Amino acid sequence: MMVDLLQFLLLTLSIQPIWTFATDINILRINGGRNISIEDASFMVAMVILTTDNKITFCGGSIIHEKFILTAGHCFRKSVNPLNAGGAVGIDDLDNEDGIDFTVDKKFCTRISTTVPYYDDICLLKLNKSLEFGSQVAPIKLPEKDLKLEEGTLVNVTGWDKTENSSNVVINLQQGTESIMSDESCLKNYPNITTNSQFCAGSNGQGYCSRYSGGPVISNGVQVGVVTSSDGCSDEYGAVYTKVSSYLDWIHEAINENLP
Repeated sequence: MMVDLLQFLLLTLSIQPIWTFATDINILRINGGRNISIEDASFMVAMVILTTDNKITFCGGSIIHEKFILTAGHCFRKSVNPLNAGGAVGIDDLDNEDGIDFTVDKKFCTRISTTVPYYDDICLLKLNKSLEFGSQVAPIKLPEKDLKLEEGTLVNVTGWDKTENSSNVVINLQQGTESIMSDESCLKNYPNITTNSQFCAGSNGQGYCSRYSGGPVISNGVQVGVVTSSDGCSDEYGAVYTKVSSYLDWIHEAINENLP
């Protein structure tokens, strides 16, 4: 289904189809991940984006409203037209034809930095049609504005694509568990981040490596972060995430102003 959607988008723009994560798509690596079913992560979104240089970006995202998806802003740095993005929900297998396809009507992205790790790296997508919720498609809860991410708190990171030892795309949905790192450790490894709106996590030989974009970071059924960048597959350095609680006012304002 995702292949059909990608080919549709490419043919719409008269571009030759390219379906190779190894060369043209931003790579997600879930180190030490485990397969999970979509019922355990019904908020997950799989998305493909055509860039202005005719390449393909694969991003994750999360359902936060029947008409809105939360993802990373840098997924769209090279895609001016939101209609060049689409994807599927309700699937844990990218070959599954029973999921629900979607296309994007509007995008609302913050003005992110140009260097990695990206700052202000968050984006809200308005869909052309409302999603119908059920056991395989459901919104994730957002955090309270005053949420404190304590060092050592366990979080789950979820998505598709390559694992540490894989040379090909991983078709099944994967999840890894990390723990929140202290602000001091985060700043030591990534001195350019802002801890008011970013945090680091990594441990247990699990988690995201390389540059996976837009995937959710979940703690106790609440989305606390969005994947922005990391440094290889190193537990020592961990990965940098956008802190969702810092953008709640922006998220709610964008949703309220763009509903009928």
